[in-house]
Amino acid sequence: TPIWVAEAMVAYVARYAGLIFDPSVGKGAFYSALKKVAPEKEFFGTDIDPEIIDEAKREGVFGANAELEVRDFILNTPKRLFKAIVANPPYIRHHRISQEQKNQFRKISLRNLDNTLDGRAGLHIYFLIQALSLLDKGGRLAFIMPADTCEGVFSKKLWNWISKKFCIDGVITFEQKATPFPNVDTNAIIFLISNAKAQDKLKWVKCLAPQNKELFELLKNDLAGKDYKNLYIYERDLS
Repeated sequence: TPIWVAEAMVAYVARYAGLIFDPSVGKGAFYSALKKVAPEKEFFGTDIDPEIIDEAKREGVFGANAELEVRDFILNTPKRLFKAIVANPPYIRHHRISQEQKNQFRKISLRNLDNTLDGRAGLHIYFLIQALSLLDKGGRLAFIMPADTCEGVFSKKLWNWISKKFCIDGVITFEQKATPFPNVDTNAIIFLISNAKAQDKLKWVKCLAPQNKELFELLKNDLAGKDYKNLYIYERDLS
């Protein structure tokens, strides 16, 4: 996750929280952002790959305020709630997922949605559902995900559940020239969701330029303000 995007996402979740949780911490992009945005905050990160955490530690990425665990977020979910969750979840298509994980997906879906999702939903979809289930009242979540989160055959059930149980504060999309991942064939979207009463409107934002400092200002200010040169902002009806 590029630092200009990570800093903006952290700015949105960190405002009302003392600890920030990243369920797919990797090499610590969001922790690096936290050190710049809110260095006084605590950090908790999990990842299934011990080697990538060890590599980040050797490179001096993580400081004393970072608690890290090697953990499968789907099969071994933390037994606690969080006020701030931020992630770029792993994008793994359904045909590369083990049967054990697929069985767990079904349980996650039934437990939260009272329904099952189409089997073509990838791992990143269940990361989002699982993370939302750990979002404390008044807490905030920022996830950067591929566009299929909105377009897949499973998406209607997913977003009906999210929009009824949570408040979708904003959605950030990107012009092609502003994409956070220029060498990856995907359209990235940032979802900003709070565990609060659902609202009839949400902010829909298009980022027009890369390395966009205005994105940070917008998210730091709770999506307030209109006079941004490199952001196109309008309100959409939730419906």
